[in-house]
Formats: sequence, structure tokens, C-alpha cells
Amino acid sequence: MRRVVLGYGGRDATVGGKFREDRIFFRRLACIRVHLWFTEFVAMEFSRLTTLARQVVASAQKRLPPAVRTAAEQVPVCYEPHPNEAIVAEGWEPDILGLFVGHEHGAELRSDETPLPPQILLFLENIWDYAESDEEIYRDEVRLTYLHELGHYLGWDEDEVAERGLE
Repeated sequence: MRRVVLGYGGRDATVGGKFREDRIFFRRLACIRVHLWFTEFVAMEFSRLTTLARQVVASAQKRLPPAVRTAAEQVPVCYEPHPNEAIVAEGWEPDILGLFVGHEHGAELRSDETPLPPQILLFLENIWDYAESDEEIYRDEVRLTYLHELGHYLGWDEDEVAERGLE
């Protein structure tokens, strides 16, 4: 008899015969394959979400009035799955959809500010979750979140952003 350690539940099992041992080996192999497939799927999914988001942002920029479009093209858009620990530590909710950081367009950097370059952060997996995995809703939420954060870059406060229907 051979002693085979099973991964399930941390229990040991003594089995006799090669057939049983082979079956356990192939089950484990199947689990490893599923895990690897899932890991690839998640990576592909974020890549797909990023591609869709880039298309939506580019399309939204093309529809802006020329003066606003010029300003919009000056601020980089960063695509992240979720906010990082530093953002959450600042008090932002972990399920936030987007964030503008840095100084506003045309504003000078004050001496009391941290010199962050202006940028729009879109948290794509949060938006995907908010859209409940619906691609059409996802596209609409990416556009709305981008325009909302662009409004902050242009110097609009929350009330002004809401007045423009970008809340």
C-alpha cells in the first residue's frame, strides 16, 4: 500500500492500488489546469476591459467641443483594476469608479500641494462590477466616469459636474 496525501481538507488517505492513485493524480492535474485557465481568463478579462475603455474614452474625446477636446487630450487616463492601497488609505471607498488627481487644468501648483501630475484614474474592474458584467452598461459607465473626472480636471466641483449630468 502507498500513502497518498490528498489536498482536500488536509486529510491523509491510505489507498491500495495504482488505479486509485492515478485517479487522484489526474484530479489534481485537472484542478491545476482549471486554476491556470482561470488565471489566464482574469488577465485576458482586464486586457479586454482596458481595450474597451480606451475605445470609449477616445470616442468620448472626439465628441467634445474643440476647446474642451484640446484640454482633455492633455490629461493622461490611467486604467487600473481597483484603487491601490494608498488611495483607499486616503479615505476613498475601495469600489470607487474613477478619480482625478493632480492640479486642475490651467491652475498653477500651489506650494502646499503634493506635486502630482494631473491624471484621470479609471478603475475598470469596479466599473465592470457596477455594470453587472453587461458590456453596454460598462461602456456607458466608462464614458460617464471619464467625463465626470474630466470635469474635475477642468475645475468643476461636484455641483457643477452634477449640473452637467455627469454624476
